[in-house]
Amino acid sequence: MTANAQKNDYIWLTGYESAPSSYDSGCQCGFGISKFDFNRTPVALTSDSLGINFYRANSVISDSSGNLLFYSNGVEVRNSLDQIIENGDSLGYGPEFTSIYPGSFYQGLPFPESSLSLPNPAKENVYDIFYGYVDTMAGILPTKLLRAQVDMNANGGLGKVTEKDIVVLTEENDLTISAVRHGNGRDWWLCTNQQPGNCHTLMLYNGSDSLTLSSQCSGPAFPLGDAHACRFSPDGSSYVTTNDSGYVSIFNFDRCTGNLSFRESFVVSEIADSVGWTPLGIEFSPDSHFFYLFCAARIFQYDLAISPISSSKETIAAYHPNIPYAPDYFGGQLTPDGKIYVTGGSGSYYLSVINNPNGKGDSCGFGDHEINIHNFSLGLPYNPNYRLGSLTQSQCDSLSVSTQDVRDAKEQILKVFPNPASDILTVDYGFTDWNKGAVSLEIVNAVGQMIYTQSLPLYSGFQKVDVSQFASGMYIVFIKRNNGIVANQKLVKL
Repeated sequence: MTANAQKNDYIWLTGYESAPSSYDSGCQCGFGISKFDFNRTPVALTSDSLGINFYRANSVISDSSGNLLFYSNGVEVRNSLDQIIENGDSLGYGPEFTSIYPGSFYQGLPFPESSLSLPNPAKENVYDIFYGYVDTMAGILPTKLLRAQVDMNANGGLGKVTEKDIVVLTEENDLTISAVRHGNGRDWWLCTNQQPGNCHTLMLYNGSDSLTLSSQCSGPAFPLGDAHACRFSPDGSSYVTTNDSGYVSIFNFDRCTGNLSFRESFVVSEIADSVGWTPLGIEFSPDSHFFYLFCAARIFQYDLAISPISSSKETIAAYHPNIPYAPDYFGGQLTPDGKIYVTGGSGSYYLSVINNPNGKGDSCGFGDHEINIHNFSLGLPYNPNYRLGSLTQSQCDSLSVSTQDVRDAKEQILKVFPNPASDILTVDYGFTDWNKGAVSLEIVNAVGQMIYTQSLPLYSGFQKVDVSQFASGMYIVFIKRNNGIVANQKLVKL
């Protein structure tokens, strides 16, 4: 199996089960499930009652064409018909729900970044869910990381959980798990943070029954704490982690060897000296140049190209508690169109949006409580960069070419819409095979003159282009790699 699944994150779900009597006409909101469909532009937002609660663990996965396959709140798995998949109930059921949080099992796992779904590297239409497990009354840090496997070939495509609660890791970790593609573009690296906070467990998953584990410690030690966040950059070159005392550690990452190399560590003074400024989320810009730290009362931006990185801090947003229904800033997740959606830590009916995460400071285009999602939400889906491919011309570039023809055919799918266009054009390049390297976008006019060009980010699946200043007429939109044409489509500008 190769990494040709490009639209695994095109459907998002979030929210709590519906309760019609709770509808609030003031905010035009209530309780239910919000569904985001990034196959459409602008993103289509709908509401439904699905009989499930997403507390903070949230994992939703689609097939390579962007069609919903299944979703999980860390304790059950449901398919596209919103049915519990065969054997998809009671994941990780144990002391966490019987003693620590009695009666809360139906709500799902209460921890962010604690449930993650990945395409299995070795089996077609098979997926693995990794999730935390709390089995001690001494605290809430889990001593196990578990895995379930979902076979979407079973039951006529409705799926079956063929195995669950498979123990992957049996050491105390911080509830979070991050993933990034191996340098071969097929396998996965997974990472959790240990006690003390400068130690990490790296796991290589190639689809076999066992994972290759390695423990790595580098940089200054610090207490892990109860609140935490970690994330790989979209290009896989950086790894950032933080905790509730304001410690931030930044590492370089080698996707071939799985080695973390310590780069810098610092304390965010506003977090260390304040109450309620808990850092609970990290997200990167699509070009991996910046990372954003979400700490309830503020959003900070850091520039990885500046040394020391701590000196580059920009305050992007400040919480306004007096604004009705305004969310604080719990965490962010990159969208397929290259934005960052930001959710509230204490629950909210709104999402804030970083519209241009590649922009420095104010040019990132932050919009406070910009989207009314109508349903109370505590957490967004937690996605790695499914579109990251292999490191070409390296020792890691060792994928089989047996399915090359299939990948070539899919890569030639390019959509531009609306067509004809008058102002904003959307270019959907979600089937690009990143195993072959990065691509660029070019638009030429009827006589072959280049009118527009840009590199396309590894993370995003589609790009918006302002064509309002283009002269009326016929154009051709190209996706190119190394000056070669990958795909093209005609465009009419009104």
